Amino acid sequence: MKTTIGVIGSGSWGTALVNLLTQNGYHVNWFVQSQEIREHVYEYGHNPHYLSSASLNMSRLRVTIKIDDLIEASSIIILVVPSAFLHSVLSKSTYPLKDKKVVSAVKGIIPESNEIVADYLFREFNVPREHFAMIAGPSHAEEVSSEKLTYLTVASEHVDLAKELKLLLKNHHINVKISHDIVGTEFAAVAKNVYAIAAGIYHGLGYGDNFQAVLVCNATQEMREFMSKVCRVNADIIESAYLGDLLVTMYSQYSRNRNFGVMIGKGYSVKYARMEMLQIAEGYYGAKGLAHFMEKLNIDMPIAEAVFNVLYEGQNASNVFSELSNELS
Repeated sequence: MKTTIGVIGSGSWGTALVNLLTQNGYHVNWFVQSQEIREHVYEYGHNPHYLSSASLNMSRLRVTIKIDDLIEASSIIILVVPSAFLHSVLSKSTYPLKDKKVVSAVKGIIPESNEIVADYLFREFNVPREHFAMIAGPSHAEEVSSEKLTYLTVASEHVDLAKELKLLLKNHHINVKISHDIVGTEFAAVAKNVYAIAAGIYHGLGYGDNFQAVLVCNATQEMREFMSKVCRVNADIIESAYLGDLLVTMYSQYSRNRNFGVMIGKGYSVKYARMEMLQIAEGYYGAKGLAHFMEKLNIDMPIAEAVFNVLYEGQNASNVFSELSNELS
């Protein structure tokens, strides 16, 4: 049976995955949010808003604004919608997801319910865990699109599904590792975005590389403590899907969460910084989600708490992070 992939989401990561999969020889159905984007892709062969330099293989690409058509026509569904909008997008569909293989490339938490994507899909759409997988980094869409050497992780409780996705994604510049830790991989993707905002705030405040190294060490310790409480398996924090993704998100020029934090550190209000961002900074919503779990599980996470206090409690970034710097070691 021919594998047909449906990609829901037309941001930079969605565009990069569409580009990668069609380059690898697969036929892709692509859901975009407007007729304007659909017509532009068909006329010019690229996304008008994200990764516009990437020329798409139109012979293997079908673009649609009808989500039910995409789900019905695809054997594998890849979700690449920001977590804040995933529920509103999927709720428009009447075609059942439970019989499809569903893959999340979402690096966030569902804000309406404070759930990771796997738990949300199971509860809301009856997607069984053996039909679910997640694509994790460390990766940035810009480097995947420009064929920089990249290592991805596919996490699934069903080894055959993980192997199938590995074959779909792997090529001369993409290496893929398999993991069975869905929960840890999803929560690590949430946490690393929050820590990237912290790194950006400190950079915007004028702190240098020496301090950033200390921040990364402390963030890693916080993540290890958090993962020990939420993971259903014994996760090794130093693996690429955890520590690697944390590092690239905290340091990279492409990190939208870090850039969001930089603006706040330089004095932008949270509201204005969000308006200025061309893309969604998942860590904004992740900070609130982490705060929920910190309280629920009674975990002390000073860096994540500082980010939450600035983003949601209206506290002054300079004061909060100056005080935090005195607590780090």
